[in-house]
Amino acid sequence: MFSPERAAQLCAEFARREGGSINVLKLVKLVYLCDRMSMDRYAAPITYDRYVSMDHGPVPSTTLDLVDGRRSPEWSAWMKEREGHRVSLRRRAFAIEDLDELSAADLRVVDETWEAFGSMDEQDLSRYTHEHCAEWQYPGGSSRPITEREIFSALGWSRKEAALGQQRIQDQRNLDRVFSNK
Repeated sequence: MFSPERAAQLCAEFARREGGSINVLKLVKLVYLCDRMSMDRYAAPITYDRYVSMDHGPVPSTTLDLVDGRRSPEWSAWMKEREGHRVSLRRRAFAIEDLDELSAADLRVVDETWEAFGSMDEQDLSRYTHEHCAEWQYPGGSSRPITEREIFSALGWSRKEAALGQQRIQDQRNLDRVFSNK
């Protein structure tokens, strides 16, 4: 299930690597690419967000809502309110151990995502996702949902593997929902 704290910690780590403040479009592209890489490596995303195609490429929808100001104490503990096209850290200094919602495997994916894409600006990342994320389809000024199955297929998984991957993610969401209600 999507966790605002987990998303906030992931965004905080990318903002820290960018010097404490990061362009919103760059941030949501990095989160999307991080989740995509995690799905390819571990058959599970880091954030368990919902993904959509938007004009500038694929984005993690709920994370974008947090960036855009949806109220969440977990988000506010890590990130300041958006100012124009940027979002900044609330906590200037933190140790990697403070990112307790992210596993060692998650942090390896963060490292690899940053190594591959951290030097790109938001326009480069938008172009990259248009050209290299086959699950993205131009929505013409709106948004269009992207399923996990579409992501797995675009990553080269067979139809059967993609369907099983999507089912496993949905099963995990259902399981998390059951245990969060207790």
